[in-house]
Amino acid sequence: MDASRIRRRIATLRERAGMNQVDLARALGVKDRQIISNIETGERKVSADELVRLADIFDVELSAFSDPYRVVDEASFSWRRNEVPEQTIQEFENQAASWLALYRHLSRTAGEPVNSLVPKLDLTEKSSFEDAASEGESIAAQFDLGAVPALSLEQALDEKLNVLVLQIDAPDGISGAACRLGGLNFVLVNRSESPARRAFNLAHELFHLATWDQMPPAHIENVRLRANGNPRPEQLANAFASGLLMPRKPMEALINQHPKPEGAEHIAWIRTLANAMGVSGQAMKWRLVDLGYLPRAQAKRIDDENLRLNHDANTHDPLPFSPRFVERLRWGLEHGRLTVRRAAGLMGMTIDQLQSLFEAHDMPVPFGL
Repeated sequence: MDASRIRRRIATLRERAGMNQVDLARALGVKDRQIISNIETGERKVSADELVRLADIFDVELSAFSDPYRVVDEASFSWRRNEVPEQTIQEFENQAASWLALYRHLSRTAGEPVNSLVPKLDLTEKSSFEDAASEGESIAAQFDLGAVPALSLEQALDEKLNVLVLQIDAPDGISGAACRLGGLNFVLVNRSESPARRAFNLAHELFHLATWDQMPPAHIENVRLRANGNPRPEQLANAFASGLLMPRKPMEALINQHPKPEGAEHIAWIRTLANAMGVSGQAMKWRLVDLGYLPRAQAKRIDDENLRLNHDANTHDPLPFSPRFVERLRWGLEHGRLTVRRAAGLMGMTIDQLQSLFEAHDMPVPFGL
């Protein structure tokens, strides 16, 4: 068993239980808190008998101390949802934590990097929406996202920032989440939502990953664009996403191709621009306001329902999870790092579904049925 994992999880479980080192020393029946301190810093090994007693004290299974495919209060999530009970989110979070732990452990075992390279944004809750949008534009330029950032953002997160984007089958009403597990960052995206929604969620969650320390996001947030009742970090995240997905220069070039029509009817114009940039009509409307192309009073009179885009019936949902994630899972099975049954259990799948996952990604199935 990994001694460093055990000591870290003892400290984590102690803190989760609201115990200090004196409390734990007394419960464990050792002489003083220094022994607990030495265990947690690795200066003293914990015996098998002590582990059994600690499992009783914390009311956990023994595997909670050593299982590399388990997360014990190590992951942080910020979910975007709409009318979904918190219990549903918590149950789904437990499953998502298994995916994150699985990927991290297999990456470490394979000697692959497990730290993301997300830049830290110089923003606080006192920052203006204009500052947030400007930071979004800077990120789009820094990572050369092109004229339509919505099309290249996911690839940039994966290849340039080592952020794992997982396209997931989430319960209805869950759009996705930003997640941190140690130094590794994840974004979960509900793959059944529209391409415009998925792109906006990616940009929104990137903001949270880049500002997590100075503006820790809520565990659960409601999905609303420009809702005045939203916490300020969420409004700043929306402004950042708007600037990233609709930078000023590409927008100017697009509007030169599609000038603003004369008269009061601008719904078709907004929809045309939104389609071209891969964003929703609602997001485009407010970006046009920010850039001075549409008066705010006029934007408020435009019903967002009239801005909904008609999606191509031939457009398919993205493949589940991601090629990098599925390849890492295939590697683990091929090299005997976990059994097929264990892999299926961690993924929340049957063995047949696990086989279908590899086939969907056009990868050799690393086991026989």
